[in-house]
This record gives sequence, C-alpha cells and structure tokens, in this order.
Amino acid sequence: MSSSVVMPARWLVVLGLVLVLAGCGLSLFRAGPQQVTVVAEPAANRDTATAVDLVFSYTPEAAARLPDSALLWFTRKLQLQERFAEGLEVVSLSVAPGQRVSATLPESGERRPVRVVAYAWMMTPSGQTPLDLTALRRPVITIGVDQLEVAPAR
Repeated sequence: MSSSVVMPARWLVVLGLVLVLAGCGLSLFRAGPQQVTVVAEPAANRDTATAVDLVFSYTPEAAARLPDSALLWFTRKLQLQERFAEGLEVVSLSVAPGQRVSATLPESGERRPVRVVAYAWMMTPSGQTPLDLTALRRPVITIGVDQLEVAPAR
C-alpha cells in the first residue's frame, strides 16, 4: 500500500477518535452542576422540613425572570413554568431536619443551562435568598436553623 493511501486512513482514525471523545465530553463539560447534595442540620429551618427547588434555566429570557427571593419563586412558580415551558426545568426536593439528599438532575442533552438557582422555603427571611449554583459542579447546600449556605463538594 502506498503511503498516500495509508496517511488519509490514519487521519480518519484520528478524526474519528476526536469526534467520539468530543461527544463523550459534552456531559463532562456542561454548564451547571452535575450533582447537588442538600444537607439539613438537625434543627434545620427551625426543625421543619424544607422544600428546595433546583431551577435550571436554558434561555437568557427565563434566566433573567427568575425571582430574587424564594418567597417570590414559590408564589410564581407555576406561572413561570407555564410561561417558560421550554426554558425551565425544576427538580423539587423535600428535606427533613437531619437528612442528607443527593438530587438527580435533569438530562439536558445538548442544552446547557444559562443559570442554575436553588430556592428553599425557609421560615425566616434571611433564608429566602436564592443560591446561584451555575459555576459549581458538585455543590453542597446546607440548611441551617435560619439560613442557607452553599459550598463546593470536598
């Protein structure tokens, strides 16, 4: 076989490997978290179960309309889901004091979230601030007595 025939075949193999690896890498390098863990301290939310919504927004318009408090999110949740049916996905959790929950996140395929936000229904206003999870791959949300915190997994 001549070298002019072998060389294109080698390039086809290399190109094929690059395409396969790039396809596999889509899920490895997607925006937003891959897994979210929620840990409720023993007296979390004044010893009350906490509703937590993980909101994935896939369009800039949907991302811009996300409320700046959990109270507004839970009040307007259904309206926002109807208005941005293709632009929002929500994973809802209920976490009891002393419980640790790992969330199963939506399969987004090739869609990448523009913004990922966690809202928790806390008993006090200080816990009503949403958490932006967009830049974190494996965030751990901790529900305290009166507040909510997020940190990257260790």
